[in-house]
Amino acid sequence: MKNFYAICQFFCAILLMGIFVGSASAQIVVTNGNPYTTGFENGLEDWTTQANLGTDVWSSIVGEHHAGSRSVNYSSSLFGDFLNIGQGSDDPLTIIMQLMSMMGQLENMGNESAYLISPVMDLGGTGDQASLTFYRKQTSMMTPQILYVMYRTSPSAQWINLQQYTNTTDWTQETVTLPSPCPTYQVAFMGLFNAENMGDIDVTDFMDPNAMTNFASDIYIDDITITSTSNTGISEHSNLLSISPNPTSDIVRCELNGLNNVCLQVLDIYGKLLMEQTITNSAAEIDLSDKASGVYFLRVVDGNNILTTQKVIRR
Repeated sequence: MKNFYAICQFFCAILLMGIFVGSASAQIVVTNGNPYTTGFENGLEDWTTQANLGTDVWSSIVGEHHAGSRSVNYSSSLFGDFLNIGQGSDDPLTIIMQLMSMMGQLENMGNESAYLISPVMDLGGTGDQASLTFYRKQTSMMTPQILYVMYRTSPSAQWINLQQYTNTTDWTQETVTLPSPCPTYQVAFMGLFNAENMGDIDVTDFMDPNAMTNFASDIYIDDITITSTSNTGISEHSNLLSISPNPTSDIVRCELNGLNNVCLQVLDIYGKLLMEQTITNSAAEIDLSDKASGVYFLRVVDGNNILTTQKVIRR
C-alpha cells in the first residue's frame, strides 16, 4: 500500500510540474532589432480583456480587419439591445415605443468601459523611449465611443493615460510614444461607451429597422507594433559604462563609472538574455569567445532599473 501511495505521489508531482511548466510563457523582449508585432490572427493571443465599468469586454472578430482576417473589437453590450429594435415588427409605432424604452434605460445607465491589456514586455533594450503603432477604426459616428491608450511600468502600477481617440470610419494608423521603458512594461487600450456622447436623438431617425445596423460605433484595433524610437537603441547614459576593445574577438573589459553591486547582462540583437553576472566593484570582464560574430548589447541593471545599454561587436 505504501508503494501504491508513493507511485501516486510521483505521478501527481509529474502532472503538477507539467501544468506549471506548460502554463509558464517566456517574457516578450523588445529591442531595437526585434520589434513586437501582432495582427491577432490567432485570437487575443497573450492579450487579456478586463471589464472596468460594467460587464463589457474586448473580443477577437473575423471579417473586420486592416490586414489578414482578424482584429479585436470593443462594442458596448447595450448595442445588442438596440440592434433588436424593430425585429419581428413592421409597425412604425411599435418600433418607436421600443426605442423610447431603450432611451429610458440610457438615462439610468453609467459609463461602460473595458481594457485590452498587453502581456508583460521587457522594453529595457529599446533605449530611453519606445513607440506603439497600431491601426484603429470605428463603424459609425452616430454614437462615438472613446478609445484610450495607456501604459504602466509593472502589473501592480496604476495605468497612465497617453492618448485618446474618436471619430474615424476608415482604418487609420496611429503612433504613440511610450515613455519610461522598463523590463515589466504593459500597454492597454480602453474602450469607453459614454451615454452622454449620444446627445439628443430624434427617434424618427430609426423608423427603418435596417438603420439600426449602423447604430453601434464599434471600435476595432489591428496590426500592433512596439519598437524602439531610438536610432541606435543605446541609452544616453553611456558615461556609466566604458567597454574595450570594441570590436573584440573574445574578452571585453568593462569599466563601471561610480557603480557597484549592479548586474551586467549580455543580450543578442533580438533581445535574448545570454548571460549575466553581479558586479561588486567598478570593473569586470565578459568573455564572448564562444559567441558567434555579430552585434551584442551589454546592459547594466540595478534592481528593476536599466541604467545604460551599450553595443559591442564580436568579430
